[in-house]
Amino acid sequence: MLLPLLVWLAVTPSGETPAEVHFRALAFDTPRLQLALMVHKKPVSLEVYGQALTPEITAELNKDGTLEILKPASPDPTGKPTYQLYTTVTVPPGNGKFLFIISGNQEQGKVTVINDNDVNGAGGTFRFFNLSGHAVNLAFPGFNQVLTANNNLTFKPTTKNGEYGQAQVLVTVDGTWKPAKNLRWLQLDDTRIIYFVLADPTDPQRVQLRGIEERILPAAPPVPEPGKAAEKKTGTTPKRPKSNP
Repeated sequence: MLLPLLVWLAVTPSGETPAEVHFRALAFDTPRLQLALMVHKKPVSLEVYGQALTPEITAELNKDGTLEILKPASPDPTGKPTYQLYTTVTVPPGNGKFLFIISGNQEQGKVTVINDNDVNGAGGTFRFFNLSGHAVNLAFPGFNQVLTANNNLTFKPTTKNGEYGQAQVLVTVDGTWKPAKNLRWLQLDDTRIIYFVLADPTDPQRVQLRGIEERILPAAPPVPEPGKAAEKKTGTTPKRPKSNP
């Protein structure tokens, strides 16, 4: 299902091979994956679910810009947990944030790497990935655009914060756009919604939507430079006002 995405979503900006990667992961074909990453040469458990993205994870990369994801294996004779390779991820050059969409099952899987650098400003937006195999029309309040197969887009409807919105996903039937899916949601400016548009195997005139919601937390304030921080500490401390007798 996700193999076509490897061509159009694996963004490869120019730059040096990064030393680490920042990502959040989603299991696409199974409710839960029990995996692991090597952290300081020790395996650390990584649980990936199909209904929500993991919190942001920072992992060290190999010198060639790859990341090895492990899976549990049979315990050794002493009962100590052991791990074996699940898959190897090639991370695009340059620093950035990514989504790791993991297709497959517990035994074997593949990771599609999606650029997600705009996540900090994504509150209140929708992001659609069209995996249906044909074009769809997204008709939302203040937004109406055709999304071709194997493409994605991000937009923010004009629905006000705290109000319910309604929209339609349409497909062409005999050359005419016809409703294939209705949506209703609560618009929240601190939440983004990600949808995967999938073909309906029982009805070519319909589509299925696989969606997840994600709370977008405010970006952390910048850390002051060491010189400026020291300057503040060594500055004159204001005198405390005298209390009334």
